[in-house]
Amino acid sequence: MSDGISFFKYVPNGFVHVWEKAGWIALPSLNGTGHGLYSTLMKAGPDCPLKEDGEPVCPQNEAA
Repeated sequence: MSDGISFFKYVPNGFVHVWEKAGWIALPSLNGTGHGLYSTLMKAGPDCPLKEDGEPVCPQNEAA
């Protein structure tokens, strides 16, 4: 992610805590919207581990 690329994911609200533990950051973009009732927009943070291809690791929602 050092080349200026950002990674975003829509995460079901019930799993936000799992993604935060994996280094992702919750953004307020969906707050107050209909979509925000169900999901949160999250961005890979600077401490998020990377896979071999340079993309951030995405936790499995079943881990909650």
